[in-house]
Amino acid sequence: IAAGALLSLFLLGPMRIQNAGGDVRLAGRKTQALLAYLASRLDTNVPRETLVGLFWGDRGEDQARASLRQALSSIRKAMLWLWHS
Repeated sequence: IAAGALLSLFLLGPMRIQNAGGDVRLAGRKTQALLAYLASRLDTNVPRETLVGLFWGDRGEDQARASLRQALSSIRKAMLWLWHS
């Protein structure tokens, strides 16, 4: 998102991300929860191990890391879509 652009994250009802160019919804409850978690910790570096444990602790390490990569990729795509809209 461009510097100074206003970005809104709606957590009640269907979760969505919005800016002046439009809005987008994220698929997947864990992807949505991951974004909400990271947004609440903007000034904190959260280790990948922490995220894997919080959201995919019931999976094997390789599968959990792959799921984290996929969720982060979905979030990045949503942000890029908003930036270019």
